Amino acid sequence: MTSARPFVLLSLGLLLTAGTVRMPAATPVQDRLAQARLLYASAAYEEALALLPEMPADVEANEVDRYKALCLLALDRTVDAEEALSRIITRDPRFQIRADDSPRIVALFRDLRRRILPGRAESLYARAKADFEDRRYREAIEHFTQAIDIMGDPDVGSATHVQELRKVAEEYRSLAEERLPEEPASSPVAAEASEGAPPARPGSDEAIYTMLSAHVKPPVEVTRQMPPWNPPADQAWRTFRGVIEVLVSRTGEVEDVRLLERIAPFYDEALAQAAWTWTFEPARLGDQPVRFRHRIQIVMRPR
Repeated sequence: MTSARPFVLLSLGLLLTAGTVRMPAATPVQDRLAQARLLYASAAYEEALALLPEMPADVEANEVDRYKALCLLALDRTVDAEEALSRIITRDPRFQIRADDSPRIVALFRDLRRRILPGRAESLYARAKADFEDRRYREAIEHFTQAIDIMGDPDVGSATHVQELRKVAEEYRSLAEERLPEEPASSPVAAEASEGAPPARPGSDEAIYTMLSAHVKPPVEVTRQMPPWNPPADQAWRTFRGVIEVLVSRTGEVEDVRLLERIAPFYDEALAQAAWTWTFEPARLGDQPVRFRHRIQIVMRPR
């Protein structure tokens, strides 16, 4: 028994140094991440970083970079922390830092999102536009949707140019949805449409046009009765905004209603119901009335 003692002590010595647990090189990546969490919690930042080398992208990559950033900020290595956080944002635009993380990393993360995500959204938009022009409509819908999601993020969507680009992306996505070649149909109206106008929607005998359709005059409102606006007392000071889309028929009646951007939970249903009663002078392609997806921005201000 005594002959085994030095071996046991030597083995433990490889794992213990100044009371800090260290992981052997063969430990799985997940265990190293778990140990790094413990080391960070005990303020052993350098030791934690030593356990977080470059890891495979499929092994909790965001958490690895998050703990790298936490440790680096604690060591006042802000530039390196920004690099780790930037990788997270580029990899996963929806990722959010935990609310109980240090205020310093929360503020830095939000600042980086504001700097990085607009460019990411614009890149996705450009890719989606190329897909659309090459008639890869399914890919275009996917990439337009990703860009729209980013542009709707509170850290991104406040800039005017972002909101304008988002509206264009939504229009293109609607066109791509109309042009999906599931069941191509033709009609006299569609035959006279220009290259910029969408063909008939599957299951319909008429084309549906939008603001991006060439040579089409949009519908003109005739009646638009709004439901009463009675916000709760504690919200009466706010301005509420939203976007509603109505499908206007060839006779100027509303065929379909969609709330693209909700206004308020206490008002959305009443607004959608009221929209069915609105009437229009129909959109026109030349002298012919045509169906048209018409988007209306709704603004409800304090009285």
